[in-house]
Amino acid sequence: SFIFGHELARIKSSHLLYHQTAAVLPVIGTLLSNTTLGLGGLATSGMQIALLNWVMMAKFTADRAGLLACQEEEVALRTLIKLAGLPEKHINAGVIADFMAQAREFETQNFNSLDKVTRTLSYLDQLFAWAIMRASELLKWIDSGEYAALIQSPQPMSNDDASEGTKDWDFLGDW
Repeated sequence: SFIFGHELARIKSSHLLYHQTAAVLPVIGTLLSNTTLGLGGLATSGMQIALLNWVMMAKFTADRAGLLACQEEEVALRTLIKLAGLPEKHINAGVIADFMAQAREFETQNFNSLDKVTRTLSYLDQLFAWAIMRASELLKWIDSGEYAALIQSPQPMSNDDASEGTKDWDFLGDW
C-alpha cells in the first residue's frame, strides 16, 4: 500500500513531466555541448542539477503520500529498505531499528556546501535515490507532528471536494 500511495501521488501531482525532462536533459545537454564548444553544456548542467533536486523533493512528497496510504511507519520503512536492495528475508526488527537510527542521524538540512555538492552529485545518476535520505525526511515529517495532524484531522472529504479535484485531470492525457 506504501508503493500504491507513492505512485498515486506521482500521478496526481503530474510529476511525470519533470521526471521525463530530468531523464532527457543530459542527452540534450551533451548535444548542445558538442555543438556549442561546451557552452551549452554549462547552461544545461545547472538546469539538470536543479531538476534533479526537484526530483528528489518530489520523491519526499510521494513518500509522504505512501505513508498516508499505508498509515504504518514500519511498512514505509520496510519498503525503503527493500528499495535500497536488502532482500525481505534479511529484514528484521534489528535491521529496521538500525535503519531508523541511521535515518535519524542523517541530516539533509544542516550540512556545509561541500557536502551538499558531494551529495547532490552522488545521486545524479541513481535510479533509486538514497533510501536513508528518504527515510530521514519521512521520519522528520512524522516527528514534526504534521503526519499525525493529517491522520487525526476531523475534516472528511465531501463528494463535492472529490469531484472538484478530478475535473482537470485526464487519466490518459496526464500520463
